[in-house]
Amino acid sequence: MKGKFLVVSVLVIVGLGLVFSGRQTQARFDHPVAIDHVFSGINSGQVETALTVFAEDATAENLVRRETYRGADEIRRMLQGMQRNGRRYDVVAIQVNGDTTTARVEVSDRGHVWGTATYEATTQGGKLQSFDLKSFRLELWRISR
Repeated sequence: MKGKFLVVSVLVIVGLGLVFSGRQTQARFDHPVAIDHVFSGINSGQVETALTVFAEDATAENLVRRETYRGADEIRRMLQGMQRNGRRYDVVAIQVNGDTTTARVEVSDRGHVWGTATYEATTQGGKLQSFDLKSFRLELWRISR
């Protein structure tokens, strides 16, 4: 009887640990997943979904336009400004170096790739702490895959 109680107790404790650890990890994102999540949210028109990967005190910089966005409200406005009818952002390359992720993103309108952006992001505690547009290269007369 004691053996069965011990086995059941261990299974309950392990099961509860898995349930609670799963709830905690839902809010955490790996570097490449966080970057992809941002662009998937923009592409689908769900800025609020994209915003879930950012830390409360995150910053975003557009070094091309020399603009800085701080906190959820400003970053939300930036992400909304990136949305356009027919526009798509596709992550085509990602490189992770510690807490820093560099992503190359193709920008297209209605299937025509017209630019490639390079973003650099840092994560802390499973959330994006910074999200910076480092460079943008125009590409004329190219049709996406």
